[in-house]
Amino acid sequence: MATLPLATKYPTPRTDADVAQSVKESIESREQNIPADPQPTAISHDAPFNNQETITSDVVQPDANGEFPTPVDGALWMANFGIPQTPLKDGKIPRITEWPKKATCDVKQIRDWAKQFPGCNFGSVARNHEFFMFEADSNDVKARFEKTGNKFSSNLMILSSPGRGHRYYRWSEGVVNISQGEGGTLYKDFSLRVDNEQCVSPGSVHPTTGRQYRVVKVGTPEVPTPEEIKFWNSERLEVKKKTAVSEELPIISGSRNSTLTSIAGKMRREFGWDAEKIFDELSEINEKRCEPPLDSSEVQTIANSISRYPDGITQQIQERPLVNGRPAEESLVAPVAVVEIDQTSLSPRPAFPLWAIKDTSLYDGFVQPVVESSSKNPEFLWLSAAQIMMNYFSDKIKLHNQTINWNLFLGLVSDPGKYFKSSSCQLAQKYFEHAGLLSTFKPDLRNSEGKVVVLQAGSSEGFALDMQRINATHAIMFNSELGKLVAKIGIENSSMSNDILDWYDRNYFGNSTSNHKKKFSFPADSYTFGMVWCTTTQGFNRYWPKLAGIVSGMEDRMFFCIGPEKPRPAGPMWDAPIQDGAQKTRALIDRAVTTETYRYEDVHEAQEMMKRWDDPRARGLVEKFALLLAIDMGCSAVTADCIERADAIVSFRQAVNAYLAPIEADNQQGRLQQEMLRELRNNRGKMTYRMLCRNLNHVRHGMDFWSRAYSTLIKEKELVEFLEPGNRGQNRKMVGIPKRDPEE
Repeated sequence: MATLPLATKYPTPRTDADVAQSVKESIESREQNIPADPQPTAISHDAPFNNQETITSDVVQPDANGEFPTPVDGALWMANFGIPQTPLKDGKIPRITEWPKKATCDVKQIRDWAKQFPGCNFGSVARNHEFFMFEADSNDVKARFEKTGNKFSSNLMILSSPGRGHRYYRWSEGVVNISQGEGGTLYKDFSLRVDNEQCVSPGSVHPTTGRQYRVVKVGTPEVPTPEEIKFWNSERLEVKKKTAVSEELPIISGSRNSTLTSIAGKMRREFGWDAEKIFDELSEINEKRCEPPLDSSEVQTIANSISRYPDGITQQIQERPLVNGRPAEESLVAPVAVVEIDQTSLSPRPAFPLWAIKDTSLYDGFVQPVVESSSKNPEFLWLSAAQIMMNYFSDKIKLHNQTINWNLFLGLVSDPGKYFKSSSCQLAQKYFEHAGLLSTFKPDLRNSEGKVVVLQAGSSEGFALDMQRINATHAIMFNSELGKLVAKIGIENSSMSNDILDWYDRNYFGNSTSNHKKKFSFPADSYTFGMVWCTTTQGFNRYWPKLAGIVSGMEDRMFFCIGPEKPRPAGPMWDAPIQDGAQKTRALIDRAVTTETYRYEDVHEAQEMMKRWDDPRARGLVEKFALLLAIDMGCSAVTADCIERADAIVSFRQAVNAYLAPIEADNQQGRLQQEMLRELRNNRGKMTYRMLCRNLNHVRHGMDFWSRAYSTLIKEKELVEFLEPGNRGQNRKMVGIPKRDPEE
C-alpha cells in the first residue's frame, strides 16, 4: 500500500520538534488566507498546537499539509485524543473480529497491529457516551446548515477527498446513528457514526484516490451545539424497508458479483453516488454479507463500471418505444418529433401565515405550548381550535347589522409522514373540554348542557337522532380519515352528502317518517353542525373526487389546510400545560357572550378592506375570522389589524384550493381523467407514460377502464403522445398537455 513520498519533500530526516515548528510557522503565515472548510489547504487550530492536554509532544504531529509519515502515526495521533483505533483492510474495512470491542487507544497494541499488518490503514471508532463522527459527502450539507445562520462547531476535522470529510464530536444526548442510504437522510449526503461505527483515521491512504486522509482542523472535540443536533435530526428519515429481511441475508458464492452490481446500480440510480462513494458502501456490504467476501479489486471494478452511467441510469435496457400501446414502427399514429407543451404548473405550495394568529389566547395558551412539547404543526392546532370556538359562538355573538354564519367545514391535508393531524384535532377538543365548552359524545351522555358535541356518525340520520336525544344544537362531526367519510357517503341511497350541504347553510334538517323513534326535526338557523376530517395528499387525490362527484358545491364550503412540505423534527413528547390557557380562553369567550354584538372600529375602513373579496363565501370567512380574532385578542371592536389577519388566513385558504386543485366530476371516468391532467400539471405539463401509470396506480382502476379514459383524452387532443430521447439514447414514450392557441 502506497504512502506519501515524504523523502521527496524533506531531503534530511526531521524530528518531531521540527515538524511541530513547521506547522506552527505555516499557521502563523497563512492563518489569514485559509479557505473555508471542508477543503482547506492547511491545518486550522482552534486550540494552541502545543496544548499538552490535547496533543502530547511524543506523538508524531501532522505536517503543514495535515499528513503523516505512516498510517500508524495518524492512528496514534487520534488515540491521543482518546479516540479508539482499529486496523483496516482494503482501505476501509475492519480487519479483526469484534473490532468495536477490541478498538483501543493503547499505544503498544496499535503498534503491534501495524507490525502484524504492515502498511494497514486504521479506523477511528465511535462509541456511545464517548465520541462520534459526522461524515459529509458534499459541500451542500454545510451550505444547508449555514442557511439557518449557524456553523458547524467541530474542532477536529479530517478531509477524505475534496468536499468530503469527517468532523469529530464528543457524544451528546440526542445524537444517534444515521445512515446515509435509503431510510437514512433526506439528501443522502451525510451520516452520523455514533455507536460501533468507524471512519478512516488521518494518515491512512484512500483506496480509490491513493491520497492520505489528512487533518484540516485541530482542536479538542467538544459536544455539538443544539442547532447542529436539530439540523441532523431534521434531515433524518425513518423509513421501514419492506425488503429489510432480504437485505440482511448472506450473499453466497455464484451470486456475489451480480448482487453487488444490482445494489451498486440502485446506489447510482437513486442516490447519484460516484465511484468512490459506491465503493465505500459496497465494501461494507461485501464484508458483512458475501460468503466469502470478494477481493477488494473486484468490488472496485463493480463501482467503477456502474459509475460510468449517468445519474439515474445503471443499465442499458433495450426497449421498443410505444405509441398508443403499439410499437412505434407499427403504430397508425406517427411519433411526434417536436411537441409544444403547456408547462403551466399547479400553484406553488402555500405557507400558513403564523403571524396572523399570534397574540391570541388560542396561540399563547394552546398552540405555542403544544408545539414546544411535540412535533405537531401550529396551523392544524389553531384551525381545529378556531372551528370549535366558532361553533360555540353560533347564535350567541354577531356583528352589528350583519348576519354571521359561524359554521366551518375543515379538511386537514398533509404529505404522508408524521404530521399528527387527527391528534391535533383531538388535542383541540381536550383544550375546550378543559374550558368546559365541549363534550365528546358517549352513549351514556344524557344532555349536552349547551356545549359543543364532537362525534363520529355512520349516517346523517343517526347523527341527528343522537343530537336530538341529548338536546344538542352545536356539534362537529369528526372523521380521522377522509376515506371513512367517503365510504359512508357512498353507500347507496345515502342522503348524507346532501344533508351535510344543508348543515353548512343551516337549512331545515329533518325527516317526515311516521316512525316516531326515527323522526327528527331541526328548524332552519336553529343549529350549527360542523365537519372536520384528515387525510394525506394521496388520500385527498383519491377520495375527494369521489365525494365531490356525489354532491356538487362541497368545495366552496370547505376550508382546506395543507401542512408544510416536511414534518417538524421529531423531539421529546410530553403533555403540554394547556389547562391555564383554556381558562383564559374561556374568560374571553364569556366576556364576548356578554357583549353579544360587536362593531367595526372603523366601518368605512372595513368596507374598503373587504372590497377585494367578490366571492360571498370567502368574504363571509374574512368577517367571521376577523370577529373571532378580535374576541380572542380581547378587543372591544373589530380593528383593521383583525381584518388584515383574517384576510391573510382566508388568502391562505384560497391558495391551498389552487394548490390542491380539488377535482369535481360527475362520473368515475371524469374523475380519472382529471386526475391524469392534474398529475401532468404537477410535473410541468409532461412526463413519461410509465411514470404517469405508476403515480396514479393505473392497475387499481382496471386496465380496460384506464385505457378508455386515457385514449379518449388523446383522441380529444387534451393530451398528446410523443417520443423523446432518453439519457441512454433510447426513445421514451412521453405524454403531455399540448399548448393551446389563445384563439382556440
